[in-house]
Amino acid sequence: MGPRAAAALMNRWLAGPRRWGENTNSWTNGMPWSSAAITLLLTIGALVVVLQPRPRAIGLARVLLAADLLQSFPIEGSRPVPGLWTQRLGPAAPTLWREGRGSWWQLWSGHDDAGAALVIPASSFMGQQRPAQSLLVDDLVVIAPGPLAAAELSSQLSRRHRQLQGLEQRCLARLEHGQAVYWAGQGLAGLFGSLTPLLQHWQQGCLSLQLSAERLSWEGEASAVVGVQAEATTAREADPKPAALPAASQLVLRGSRLDLLLGSLLGRSLLRDTLQQSYGLDPDILRAMAASPFALSLRILPQGPFRLGLALEVNPSGHRQSWMKGLQQLDQSIRAQGLQPLGPTNLSMGSARLKGGQTWKRGDGAVVGGWRWHRAQRSADLHGAERLVLFLGPPPPAASIAPAPARNPLSGSRMEVVMAPDQLAAIGAFPSSLPPLLPAANRLVMSSGGQGSSGRAGTISPLRGELRLGP
Repeated sequence: MGPRAAAALMNRWLAGPRRWGENTNSWTNGMPWSSAAITLLLTIGALVVVLQPRPRAIGLARVLLAADLLQSFPIEGSRPVPGLWTQRLGPAAPTLWREGRGSWWQLWSGHDDAGAALVIPASSFMGQQRPAQSLLVDDLVVIAPGPLAAAELSSQLSRRHRQLQGLEQRCLARLEHGQAVYWAGQGLAGLFGSLTPLLQHWQQGCLSLQLSAERLSWEGEASAVVGVQAEATTAREADPKPAALPAASQLVLRGSRLDLLLGSLLGRSLLRDTLQQSYGLDPDILRAMAASPFALSLRILPQGPFRLGLALEVNPSGHRQSWMKGLQQLDQSIRAQGLQPLGPTNLSMGSARLKGGQTWKRGDGAVVGGWRWHRAQRSADLHGAERLVLFLGPPPPAASIAPAPARNPLSGSRMEVVMAPDQLAAIGAFPSSLPPLLPAANRLVMSSGGQGSSGRAGTISPLRGELRLGP
């Protein structure tokens, strides 16, 4: 009920007795309600009109549906004018920035080559003319980077608006209140480039960001499919914190199932056919391998033909025979490709007791990889102590191998990474497409999933992490 309708209703009630041609007392006496009750109802109606919240603006919801990547920031007039404001608004940028209120957003939507669009409240332009390449979207103005981008955005934003639900609705709330980032569609590819196939379990999601002088932290959620309506899944207090980074490694990636890392790659028919035809790894073997908990470690090699060495420890967890069959098939294929076997007696895996394996070298004698079965010496491992270590490059020292998680039916779908980005960036091991803040950091800790997170398509994975920029 709007204010005018409420006022009209109040006048009708008050004028009613006069239209009846009766005095007020005779009219009220003939009705079951008293004057006091009528007054109370009118007061409540007036309060409802006054206190009723303004309908939620849908401009940002429409922008979100058109976005591959969308990031929110507070308008802080006391700080320097952001470069994007100057690029899109020209000479008017300082005044609009100084007098602005609330939040602003930068938007990427299918035209990354042209740059980001600037999204600001329409109220910022009170009394001022909007830029030529701007679009009015309800209570927001979207300033495109160029005419072509403006035309594409206009087409996307003019499509029939649908109701946001589930993950999208929660992401909208993050973008409205505080610093946050949202991605969908090609958003991951724009950020991570060639690493995108490894991130297929997080196709759509959002993070709330907190930035201090020496740390960037985040928390949020993501899904393997776009448009998920599932309720949020929060991590429980019992979820373990990410493991420490071994002293001899620059990256550790641990997960409850290997398909969290390789599932999207193994889902491609071309790769599956190649693995089966060239290496003898049939679908049954791949499924067993994919179900194994794992820990992948990277270490910088100061000398030799390789810059990085890789070690992958897996917990067979009841799939030992499938792993054995797969390794036998690999052995035959590698021999056929001309690599030479090297006996395991020439290698040392620290205090672990060797239980067989194989190592391979090139014609020049350089070791290129291999595998070892060993019995772990960790007494706390109650879910089967036998492990398989696969490595690329020279054999890894024991200190650089991260332990694979034990299989625990309560742990759900969980993956975590601990990294020293600056050390990897120093040898050129980072894709150039990654945000520049990442290779400048000396520590990255991130986890996905937790107890109760199944990892199936349509479920939600909690995301948490931090990037440390100082000691």
